[in-house]
Amino acid sequence: MPPAYPPYAPGYGSPPVHAPGDARHVPFPPRVPAITDPQQLERNDPSLMAGGMLLTLAGAAGLVTSGIFLSYGTGRYEIYCDNGYNGAMYQCRNENDVGLVTAGWITLGTGLAAMAVGIPLWVIGGKRVPSKGQTTSGPASAPHPPVTRGMVSFNGSSVSAHFTF
Repeated sequence: MPPAYPPYAPGYGSPPVHAPGDARHVPFPPRVPAITDPQQLERNDPSLMAGGMLLTLAGAAGLVTSGIFLSYGTGRYEIYCDNGYNGAMYQCRNENDVGLVTAGWITLGTGLAAMAVGIPLWVIGGKRVPSKGQTTSGPASAPHPPVTRGMVSFNGSSVSAHFTF
């Protein structure tokens, strides 16, 4: 037990240690070697990323605005009716403000469309890629192996195959 930790509480023992052959043993993941030559990475396209951010934020603001429009426009007007015999008025129904409700739905659709376009732009523009002036090394730039071409023929009850390497 490291010296920085207090001793275990009475009645509680140390955690169990399972042997490597035990089914409960969970091995540590292998250590990844440190990168000795890191590549210089830069954003794929900063202008796309900035445009995506703006569209996403504008779309989110549109969603909030549409919620406000729809909540204020729904049931905005109270309609009172006369009961007909003693002149007493009572509220018989509510009506929507058609202009506010329409503006709310249009703003909702526009905000969702802006976010649907803005999020992919943000992701694509913000992706880190190797610098344009730097060549990549390693498996990504290795020459491709030759392509194997083949043909398989089915003729009645026989099968023939021909491959070119």
